[in-house]
Amino acid sequence: MSGYNFRVSYKRKPEHTVSLSHIQPKSILNRSAMGGYTLNPYAGCPVGCAYCYVPHMAHMQAEPRKWGTYVDVKDGSARLLDRQLARAETADDNLHVNRNRPLSAGRRALPHYKLVIDS
Repeated sequence: MSGYNFRVSYKRKPEHTVSLSHIQPKSILNRSAMGGYTLNPYAGCPVGCAYCYVPHMAHMQAEPRKWGTYVDVKDGSARLLDRQLARAETADDNLHVNRNRPLSAGRRALPHYKLVIDS
């Protein structure tokens, strides 16, 4: 992973350092327990809200990092998405678009990556 650090500050959250890295994902679509798929071109979060339900994801990594201190940009997201959609099992599969805090926060912190899902 290559990366760099930057400082961010959000309303009701003190300024802190966030590590930005690029990763080479094997998949951009993930099966959802609720059916269909989820999609997120980023991993991690630059905010780390106290009420967030996602921090447990940080512990699923080889090297756990503190939630709210990192963002991993998934390189090649558009290409992977095209490939995986072509292989989707059925036309009836639902694509659940992950619009939760990590994606929204990454969108504000990293606008130049243009990995944004508009509804």
